[in-house]
Amino acid sequence: MGGVWLCSQIYQHYLFSGDVEFLKKYYPVLKGAAQFAKGFLQKNKDGFFETAYGVSPENSYLLNGKERVVSSGVTMDMALTREILSNCSQAAKELHIDTSFRQQLDSVILHLQPFRIGAME
Repeated sequence: MGGVWLCSQIYQHYLFSGDVEFLKKYYPVLKGAAQFAKGFLQKNKDGFFETAYGVSPENSYLLNGKERVVSSGVTMDMALTREILSNCSQAAKELHIDTSFRQQLDSVILHLQPFRIGAME
């Protein structure tokens, strides 16, 4: 997810500068990161998309008395995924390109696992 996080800076630069040519030049990189993030999603038992697995930098949990850190739907990964999909969709809209891909992203975004607070079942 480090690459996804770094690619979010492309859209942030565009928002700060308003430089459409910059966005056009780096849109393929942004799209590649969105494709990666989208491909890393799976549907969970509740029917929401979440990341297949990840490591939370701020969380660990006990499973059968042992400390674990790898789990699906890690909040940091979900936040990065939501951001890159949203940024790519908005960039495609602003550049008037990739309508079909943008619609796919928008559909996935609507079905992402909402953020959760508290113990997981």
